[in-house]
Amino acid sequence: MTETSGAPTVGAAIRLARQAAGVTLRDLASTVGVSAGTMSAIENDKVGVSIARLSQIASALGTETAHLVMQPPSVPSAGTPPSLDRPRPWRASSTIRLDNVTAAAVTVFHEAGYHGATMRAIAATAQLSVAGVYHHHRSKHSILVSVYDLLLDELQARVAAAAEDGATPHDRVVNVVEAMSTFREQHPELARVADSELRSLDEPESGRIAARCRGVYDTLCVHADEALNTTDGAPLSADEFSAAVLRLAGVSWLIPPEIRGGSTLPVTLAEAVLRR
Repeated sequence: MTETSGAPTVGAAIRLARQAAGVTLRDLASTVGVSAGTMSAIENDKVGVSIARLSQIASALGTETAHLVMQPPSVPSAGTPPSLDRPRPWRASSTIRLDNVTAAAVTVFHEAGYHGATMRAIAATAQLSVAGVYHHHRSKHSILVSVYDLLLDELQARVAAAAEDGATPHDRVVNVVEAMSTFREQHPELARVADSELRSLDEPESGRIAARCRGVYDTLCVHADEALNTTDGAPLSADEFSAAVLRLAGVSWLIPPEIRGGSTLPVTLAEAVLRR
């Protein structure tokens, strides 16, 4: 869809209606039955949207299709910097909803380590019987897998939103690193479990979670490669740079194993590049 300069768009109308309804991009995408990336592309007018799909979106947001098509919100005037008014949802407080058993397991994993944790200890922390824990989760391993999936669901959505919010390759990398750092600060106990227990995952879930981690890493790496190609001076490896900034953000568990041990780029140098 081509956007006419200065004219409001359907994508902008959808985005503001979603924000007004307090619905996340990921939740709207799930309700409508598309990926978060597709919904983001719709909101940014990068792809067209059919009337049938628009009707689904309107219904999910509790509004009318005609409102999205005929009454989109006005855009800032040419003299108003949009960055002053545009919300930054990827910087907002992150809430990961854990059921009682998973929350208890995270506490036990953090205190005793995954291999030192028992279902009995998890049950005691959750104030349930062991049978009650098994009613919610079939095994200790399934709880650990669910922790990584919850973390990655939130991280993928925030990283995608942060990258889209950047006007330049450098801005996109800075935003992504900020989103990751903020996320880790908001969920310290979950982050510490993620840092230490990746090797505790068994196949086939180990490979699946590794692929999801790689997806987040690749998102950063693509933008890092673009940013480094626009940076004066000797070229840096996008892989080494990405690994260093993930360490800087405190999410080194996202670094692929084949890169994790090979990166020699100091975190201080990565930080200096981010500040340029």
